[in-house]
Amino acid sequence: MAKRIIFTGKAEVTLEQFDPRSPGEGEVRIATSCTLMSTGTENIVFNRLFEAGTGWDRWVSYPFKPGYSAVGVVTELGSGVTNLTVGQRVVCRQTHASEHVSEALKCYPVPEGISDEDASWFALAKIAAMGARVADVRLGERVVVIGAGPIGQMALRWAAAAGAGQLIVVDPFAARLGLATSGGADHVIGRPIGEAIE
Repeated sequence: MAKRIIFTGKAEVTLEQFDPRSPGEGEVRIATSCTLMSTGTENIVFNRLFEAGTGWDRWVSYPFKPGYSAVGVVTELGSGVTNLTVGQRVVCRQTHASEHVSEALKCYPVPEGISDEDASWFALAKIAAMGARVADVRLGERVVVIGAGPIGQMALRWAAAAGAGQLIVVDPFAARLGLATSGGADHVIGRPIGEAIE
């Protein structure tokens, strides 16, 4: 019997048993070895740290299935799947569960030599990479990164790799600012953004 984590209400969690279905056309079944917990998003959802009427409020309803970054091994192929094989390690955007059925084209092979734990960071790394790409950082430009959690730390490093001329990081937590400095920040501001704008 497969198991998954469910947020059943504000600050309430349970481990639920479920029967995963067989994969359909273009899908694969995956036995999960590792998932990554987002301390930002999932903490906000679990503790309901948002106001009524916000986008968060419209998105979050209980029961809520947290998680969006899983690593596992393909155990079954649906019809028409040619890009993956049984026994192959993959990453996919899935919840915290012991098994998943996913679209094969949305699963990516994990290269040899990369641990499951390291591979589970792919979803957050992708978010940061897409942010840096959309920002279109140019050589010599000044960049401000607001929030130095995992995605902010990665965004800082993407901006540095793109040749940003001056990197400024804003975050109220000193430990995060130390990591930002070692990651290439020229200046750090240890305040909430509302106090840091000037």
